[in-house]
Amino acid sequence: CGWNDDTPKLLEDLINESPKYVGGKPKVLLIHPEASKKLEDLDLLKQLQVSKRFEVMSVEANNKDVMRNAQIDQAKSVLLLADSGVSNADEITLMRALAIGSHCRRENQKSALDSIYIIAEIKNPDLRDTLLHNDVNEVICGPSVANRIIFQSAFNHGVNKVLDEILDAKTGNEFYVIDVGAAHGKNAFLEGLKFGDLASLFSERSILLIGIKAKLVDAKTGEEIFDEDIKKSVFNGKINKPGSLTDGEVFLNSDIVSNNRLRLGREIMINPQDDEKQYLIDENDELFVIADGHKTISNAIDSLDIEQIREIGLRNLSEANNPA
Repeated sequence: CGWNDDTPKLLEDLINESPKYVGGKPKVLLIHPEASKKLEDLDLLKQLQVSKRFEVMSVEANNKDVMRNAQIDQAKSVLLLADSGVSNADEITLMRALAIGSHCRRENQKSALDSIYIIAEIKNPDLRDTLLHNDVNEVICGPSVANRIIFQSAFNHGVNKVLDEILDAKTGNEFYVIDVGAAHGKNAFLEGLKFGDLASLFSERSILLIGIKAKLVDAKTGEEIFDEDIKKSVFNGKINKPGSLTDGEVFLNSDIVSNNRLRLGREIMINPQDDEKQYLIDENDELFVIADGHKTISNAIDSLDIEQIREIGLRNLSEANNPA
């Protein structure tokens, strides 16, 4: 939803490059009041539309009938782009997020952040927290990101070129996420390893481990907790024992608030520092890696000695739970 100068390139990448990330040909749907008009002079996208590689709805996304017809509640991700040429682009994005979140909450009978994954692009960083507290899972502020890259490049020449190489979907080495607890438990044997242990194993198999995201999980439902206030409380060490939060609606299990969890001090760990080096990978974690494709990752995991690694993980967990 939304349209700006970068939308055509984004659509082309979503259509042509996404199969290597999801292993199929996902359905891409563009919803915008002027969608058909925007596509008039874009021959490649018109051809992709004719060949049914993606669909278009020339309407406003926050209409409940539109959302129902688009089956937006079943989407893997909803991308809200900052409209160009309007002064209230961020406010429009917020209204779309509220409408979509509310609709998906009703359809999926889950809390807003659990019912659909919304990624929003904004121009004003001051609205970041407002969006995160109103159904949006990720917020990307283009000007702020650009400024940080320019700042880093000023002191570390070439940083921008490295980022371009990694983020270009056609270069062969992109970001991928490995869910430790997903794939019917296939990756669960990685639990208990330290960052350095896994980084070495992956490096030998042409995979670069970049970071770990520690997911918080509701012990009652088994679903991820997206509430920013709860996450800040846990990672800031304000919660140090199992119990209930937000009037008893969310129950954190002992894993989440264990010393192992609190070693992180942050949700995403990159280049572990001090106590973080002792952090043990948890079944609810996600691993951020750079690789040349899903097949490389799958082959690498299949080549690991599961029993040996499981033994290392269990030993680490035992030492962490029973310190000398």
